[in-house]
Amino acid sequence: MSKRLPDRNTEFSRWYTQVVNRACLADYGPVKGTMVIRPYGFQLWDNIKEIFDKMIKDTGHVNAYFPLFIPKSFLAREAEHVEGFAKECAVVTHTRLKADENHGVVVDPESKKRFEDFWGTKLNPKSGLTVVEIMDAVHSGEIKGLYVQGENPAMSDPNLNHAREALVSLDHLIVQDIFLTETAGYADVILPASAFPEKTGTFTNTNRQVQLGRQAIDPPGSARQDWWIIQEIAKRLGLNWNYTSPKDIYTEVRESTSSMAGITWERLETEHSVTYPCTREGDPGDPIVFQDGYPTKNGKGRFVPAKFTHADEIPDDEYPFVFVTARQLEHWHTGSMTRRSSVLDAIEPQPVININPDDLQKLGVEAGETVTIESRRGKITAYARQDLGVQKGNIFMAFAFNEAAANLITTSALDPFGKIPEVKYCAVKMTPGGTPEMRVG
Repeated sequence: MSKRLPDRNTEFSRWYTQVVNRACLADYGPVKGTMVIRPYGFQLWDNIKEIFDKMIKDTGHVNAYFPLFIPKSFLAREAEHVEGFAKECAVVTHTRLKADENHGVVVDPESKKRFEDFWGTKLNPKSGLTVVEIMDAVHSGEIKGLYVQGENPAMSDPNLNHAREALVSLDHLIVQDIFLTETAGYADVILPASAFPEKTGTFTNTNRQVQLGRQAIDPPGSARQDWWIIQEIAKRLGLNWNYTSPKDIYTEVRESTSSMAGITWERLETEHSVTYPCTREGDPGDPIVFQDGYPTKNGKGRFVPAKFTHADEIPDDEYPFVFVTARQLEHWHTGSMTRRSSVLDAIEPQPVININPDDLQKLGVEAGETVTIESRRGKITAYARQDLGVQKGNIFMAFAFNEAAANLITTSALDPFGKIPEVKYCAVKMTPGGTPEMRVG
């Protein structure tokens, strides 16, 4: 069985320190003094306000690493605390080019006013930063602290040496997660949260289905519900938050999102899933949109020509291969959950690099032997896998393996419009041999 975040005790603390010291932190200096919040009535909780107050005093910013829905009561009461915390919170969202009836951007005056009226307070008009921009801002000294919930930037960010150096240089890092992730290894405070079957709440997918998930088991040890953790922090900041359940929070989301106004909590309990837009109670929901036209002046869709541009980094004589990263069937994203599944880990236990057979032959390497790939940012070693699906001159690898972290190789060059890093394309060289690092976790 893998180690979930259990009750924190002396034995676990020793294990945790040993694991972290063996991990990637070795390149960036010693482990900082890390607090693991234990029982959630523990005295350390009373230090949360002191921690945030110090971050605000020293830097003027407290930054959240996750898309954050700020409840109405967070902003509607205690204006002095809002000024000191909520208004200075950099919320990480991808910048939208245009606001619509369900999504707002703070730089859009009409959208900004709508949410100011809803929450009864003024909002900071400055846009937040994307994940890569956050790490750059840490390096420049603009950001001093991060609160990371359910993300693993120490594995998922491009150009990991740059990202990990940023995490080390933070004055304070809080990680809220269900496992001891690579990012948690850098944290000053770890807040053990709840997994999918351990909580009740809604899930809204890109197919516009709002689904109700129901708690089946209790969280282990001292782990708590995510919304409860955030509310407890808010209370210790002096905010009068009084949500009693996910239903209360969902009701506020529904009130602020016109396309979901007709989807009540009671209806989800009965029907389990409803597709929006569903603007009035009793409406069936609309699984097919734009049947009568698009939300443009003439009702027609708009095609925009895309100008061709080369990748930021093109193969050359020194780095002749193209390195491509993605997920794989057995392991999702950074592997923080799937590599803890004994079945999935047994199928794909080791880091592999998928290579065209002709390229393997030219290199003089047999399938199953190790190869080392190197870019201008870093290098890793993994096991070669022959793959006819990979074109000659290309190399493919999943980024789920901390012993051969693919994002040590990738570039953090950003698309100028979407601010998305070019993690699917960079130039590398490949040589036979090498030894993969030791797996952690």
